[in-house]
Amino acid sequence: NKNLSAQQTMLALQDLNPEAFIDNNINRLKKNQVLRVPTEAEITRRSFNRAAVDVRRQNKEFAKYRGQLDATKQTSAPRA
Repeated sequence: NKNLSAQQTMLALQDLNPEAFIDNNINRLKKNQVLRVPTEAEITRRSFNRAAVDVRRQNKEFAKYRGQLDATKQTSAPRA
């Protein structure tokens, strides 16, 4: 369906498979997970605009997490 966004679909996948995502973040999918695929009705439960807002929030949270990982790597790296 042309009226479904990637954001709506990702969040519907997350809704159906909460145990597959670390910290309830779509960017932190655990490996070796078998995901249940949402129906069109499940995907469209969240509006396009709501999904866009939610994905932006999760992306910001993931960027913060990645920044913390990078900072940890830099401070724990052996010095030459």
